[in-house]
Amino acid sequence: MSYRAPAARQLGYLTVTIVWLILFLIITALTFVFWVVPPGALHTQPGFTTGIEDTKDAIGMIVVVAVVLPLAWGFVFQVLAMAFGTLLLAALALGRSLLPGYRGERITGSQWRDDVMGPPRLTAVAISLQPLRHTRYSRWAATLNLRSWILSGAWYLGMVRFGYANFLLIYWVRWPLESPVAVAVVIVFAVAFVVLGGFFLRRGWRQLEVTAVDGQVPTVHKLGAQPAHADEG
Repeated sequence: MSYRAPAARQLGYLTVTIVWLILFLIITALTFVFWVVPPGALHTQPGFTTGIEDTKDAIGMIVVVAVVLPLAWGFVFQVLAMAFGTLLLAALALGRSLLPGYRGERITGSQWRDDVMGPPRLTAVAISLQPLRHTRYSRWAATLNLRSWILSGAWYLGMVRFGYANFLLIYWVRWPLESPVAVAVVIVFAVAFVVLGGFFLRRGWRQLEVTAVDGQVPTVHKLGAQPAHADEG
């Protein structure tokens, strides 16, 4: 976007912000859909307590509930973080585009990386909306955005731990559990998964060293990673 056309730039950033806001709300709804769907207590739903006729069915249910769902939630939490980080940068760019002090300069840029979340690809992928003038907040938002988009085992494992905590809390509230002992056990394990998730997220966060110099997109230093190619835009 060119700073010579401020109205067009403002409209562009507004459109991008709205798109990412809609995506963020959709992903949020998918993340927490099991808190309300299906309606009613889960122990009354067909397939949860009925239809399990043999050991294979029971094992299959355990695998789905204890392994597949938390892993899927971990992926959804990862995508949610990607959408949230991009939304923050889009809103920041929109706000800056409305300020006279930014009228004579570029606001955002892109960097191209080959270690971005997604399916296998032959070319690098652009991480856009990176701020070119840096403050404490813009650096934090850019780091969150980059950490969510760039592959990291520790970061994803942290999200999976949150997936387990989410599953346990849904089990407590939606089943619902009535025994004080069972509730206490579920809460303890849920808190433990949240703490473990925070530990892994912290480790993943520290795997990136982000350097921010005004006029340039943030530079990412990651052990074993190839340097990114910056492209102001």
